[in-house]
Amino acid sequence: MKDNEIKYISFNKDDSSFQLILNILLSTDSDFSPPISSKVDIHDISKKYAEKASVCIAFVNNQPAGLVAYYPNTVPNFSYLSIICVKNEFRGNGIGKTLEEKCISDCMSINSRGVRLNMRKSNYKLLNSRLNLGYNIIREYKNEFSSEIIVDLEYDFKN
Repeated sequence: MKDNEIKYISFNKDDSSFQLILNILLSTDSDFSPPISSKVDIHDISKKYAEKASVCIAFVNNQPAGLVAYYPNTVPNFSYLSIICVKNEFRGNGIGKTLEEKCISDCMSINSRGVRLNMRKSNYKLLNSRLNLGYNIIREYKNEFSSEIIVDLEYDFKN
């Protein structure tokens, strides 16, 4: 992927990003366990992200490759990272990590207390990566849509 151009473009509550978000979510739906579409309508969640979230989209050679959607909040509140997804053909190139770092940086820049998210505990590689970034596990519970164990993570910028 050395010869490929990777760009990151941020959209803040920008309805023009709807089709890009929808494209990426449809392409990555089955990568989630359970799939996003088993919990929500993908068109509806894409519209919600476009209208209400901050979204950063990665483009590889001008093709949408992945995104992070999050809800930034200022002190004393925590921001919430809702989703990170990268299309299969673009994985392994640090795009997901860069998207997460952009979310964290943006939240730090507005003096958010930190970032919270939840994820599958069984995704050990990602969980360990997040723990090394500075997140802490604050809660574990069983997913209501599957038998997966979910962990709530918190990255407290003040600690």
